[in-house]
Amino acid sequence: MYNNPIVSSQFKVPAIKRTPRCILRPLTMRDATRDFDAVMSSAEYLREHFNPDSSWPEGLTIEQNLIDLGWHEYEFQNRTSFTYTVVDLLDETTVGCCYIYPSTLDGHEVSISHWVRDSERATGLNEHLKQTLKTWVAEEWPFSNPLYINFD
Repeated sequence: MYNNPIVSSQFKVPAIKRTPRCILRPLTMRDATRDFDAVMSSAEYLREHFNPDSSWPEGLTIEQNLIDLGWHEYEFQNRTSFTYTVVDLLDETTVGCCYIYPSTLDGHEVSISHWVRDSERATGLNEHLKQTLKTWVAEEWPFSNPLYINFD
């Protein structure tokens, strides 16, 4: 989907971010089953907050999810976007996802969004992830004016 790298070839892309509540690591096709479970457990929230004009993820199959994850992995390798899975501290359960995509709005190099699965929303993980992303991007990524989507 995206053609141009959003970071230079000299930039060392962070491979992992550990917090007291979760781990962020690159989303790969090996995460298909766990990611599918997280997506489907939060389908209504995802539809309402990410694409209200679409029925996605209604009807999503594990095979289609595998294709989506392969595409995310490809874009990560080509530095055109970065998708991180959010997992628990033991890396046993997918609890959400975050995205660093090129922005289409002037003045913003990237747009950053995230979600946490329904079962985690009341635990404060959503707020924790918002603050983690803002700090992480400010301290470790080369963006001067990222746009945070659905952070308010």
